[in-house]
Amino acid sequence: MSRRGLFSVLLLAGASAAGPDLDVAFVSRTPRYDRYLVEYDRDADPACPGKPLPLLTAAERRKKRWPARGERVVFTAVVKNPGDAPTGAFEYAWHLDGARVLEGTLPSLAPGQEARASLEWRWDSEEVPHFVRFSVDPHGRIREDIESNNTREEQTNALSFRFHVWQGLYDWFRTDARKVNPEIASFDDWAQEQVAWMNRMFRESTCPGAPQGILERVRLDEIVVVPEDTPDPEPSGTHAPVDLPWDGKRGFRTAEYLPIFRQEPEAIRGHLASCLHELSHQLGLIDLYQINMEEGMNLVRPDLRRPNSRAGGMMTSCGPYYSDHSVLAMNANLHRRRGYYGEYLYDLPRRCGLFVLDAWGRPLAGAKLTVYQDENRQLRGPPVFRLRTDDRGRASLPNRSCGRTTETATGHRLRDNPWGMIDPVGLNALFLVEIRHGERVDTQFVDILPFNVAFWNGASESFTYPLRTTIVPGGPPTEEDLHAIAMAGGGGAAVGGKGVILEYDGDAWRKVPSPARSALRDVALSNALGCAVGDGGALLLRKEGAWREIPLATREDLRACAVGPNGLVLVGGSGGRLWRSGDGGVTWASATPTPHAIVAIAIDLRLGAEGPVPEAPGRGVLVHEGRRAMLTEDGGLTWREIPGDYGGILSGCAMREGEAWLASREGAVFRGPSFEKEIAGWSIGGISVSPEGRVFAVGEAHAYFGMAFPKVLRDGRWIDVPVITHGADGALNDVAAVAGEEAWAVGRKGLILRFGMPP
Repeated sequence: MSRRGLFSVLLLAGASAAGPDLDVAFVSRTPRYDRYLVEYDRDADPACPGKPLPLLTAAERRKKRWPARGERVVFTAVVKNPGDAPTGAFEYAWHLDGARVLEGTLPSLAPGQEARASLEWRWDSEEVPHFVRFSVDPHGRIREDIESNNTREEQTNALSFRFHVWQGLYDWFRTDARKVNPEIASFDDWAQEQVAWMNRMFRESTCPGAPQGILERVRLDEIVVVPEDTPDPEPSGTHAPVDLPWDGKRGFRTAEYLPIFRQEPEAIRGHLASCLHELSHQLGLIDLYQINMEEGMNLVRPDLRRPNSRAGGMMTSCGPYYSDHSVLAMNANLHRRRGYYGEYLYDLPRRCGLFVLDAWGRPLAGAKLTVYQDENRQLRGPPVFRLRTDDRGRASLPNRSCGRTTETATGHRLRDNPWGMIDPVGLNALFLVEIRHGERVDTQFVDILPFNVAFWNGASESFTYPLRTTIVPGGPPTEEDLHAIAMAGGGGAAVGGKGVILEYDGDAWRKVPSPARSALRDVALSNALGCAVGDGGALLLRKEGAWREIPLATREDLRACAVGPNGLVLVGGSGGRLWRSGDGGVTWASATPTPHAIVAIAIDLRLGAEGPVPEAPGRGVLVHEGRRAMLTEDGGLTWREIPGDYGGILSGCAMREGEAWLASREGAVFRGPSFEKEIAGWSIGGISVSPEGRVFAVGEAHAYFGMAFPKVLRDGRWIDVPVITHGADGALNDVAAVAGEEAWAVGRKGLILRFGMPP
């Protein structure tokens, strides 16, 4: 056995050492008042039979939800000894907003015993947070197995949870779970960790409109241990009784959760994502995956599928953050008791519309729109709207009946809107829009989520959604596959099969003369110089407005190129050979820094007011098929390998102001200079950084949804840009960012697509 392996065993063996342990399991607050008990009127609109409208009975409307100002409330701390020896008498202390307000002594606890201590306080307001803290053995006089569970601090107006746990699982945590996580002594500790994780995710899930994330906080008000033979009170739901005095509840049966913890030890050391997901439902958040269009659901266009526009977060796939929609929905219910579910979907601007754009980001005037709406996760005819865009590319979505106008106790006004009677789970929150312009036809999806986000960000009266299409009026300038794109100085170039070159003049892409006949694989631009490379040693330089072929005395396929300040040009080949010119392509020298095919090169350009400036003209990065990346500090004269295990084959790179980005076919992104791994979630073919530092990435079509997802990095998270690319068989090959937080992508059959931050 290795020394490291022996050390790990000793750690585990010592995790359950004998001794006492003072464990503050939870802090309760009484009196308790009920959350909302919502009923649903399924006959509110005869035109939509069975559609539920959330209502409260007269008795429910009269109920008290929070203590009154000045009302006496009691905080009760429950202290347990999950250790193996008596604790001896111990001191305790209460703090309120950081000030000590009460202290005392409790008698010794034998193993398995518990004690309680209380603090009285006069309630202030549910809208004003205060912090109550209870500590045992505050002076550290008792030597304990674990010291980190001696204190619990709660926000007085936090939403409350009640957990039920079966005795067998509770006992297993006391004996076995601490062998996996030496920082917990009991199920109570693990449960508190889950609540702490949720509050941490609330804080860290920032977005435009919520720079501090979710403002609400949650607390664990009670843990109930039930006998092992207790029947499951709600087998298909929370596995807990319907306890109205708490905002959420969750039951943990031994038969269900013990196998989970044994198979997923990370859930003991950290958080159980599925548990936090279900608790989020208790707080009223809906499953955003209900707004996906998945296989077998689309009866209008069976070949088309798409995830919701906020895919990737906690409420879609148990991701480690909440999407902006979930964040803003929670903040819209701040300091309101729970019980409603998805009522916030009615938060929509009074006037909703579509701004239809062609593939190049220009308004698509005179387009005919046929709009279908899903129903119970199936999309079928007939259409709900037939519209036409005006000369600005805009079309209004008519409002439809929601049965009757009413307002929920949580402050959401249910009124007529384009979706009509909105299902509280989101089962009819998706539109499919067929766009016809002349002979060109495209189909895109629009869901309700960006309209909610716009409302919460202040657009209560009007919001027009930018609907991007793959249509190019008159058709694309080429039908050849496009492999690479570059943008500079307001213009751009794209290259592809059979030597095709397209150039952008600030308004449109046009085919230009090319001396190449073989496929071009990469292109690079600066304000004064352009370079394109391809199969069979094809090397083109653009000077004075024209592309010219440069003889390089090689038949090796050229896969990558980059241009920099002062005439620097770098060209990489399939055999690992690198050609370098420091005078704009007049003279060349070559070296072989790697035996593997070079697939991408980037040069660090520091951007000044008048374009790139040579503050660091020698810095660059390349990636090759040896699953490694290399750096240069001297303009490509010498290279050194970047240490690290990048797993799969690297496919792209970008660099800006000293920070490098590497992308892989396995869906990972590595960010330098530390090159920490980030997961973007799908195979990446190209990556680019805008002048503002915004990172964009594109890649292959998603295996399940059959479409490509342009992605943008925002607040440390990869956000999908929901554009269907079926017109080009899905895959996007390369991306080039431009100023203004937008980017261009290229793909098969001549597709050039302009996209930006999702609304």
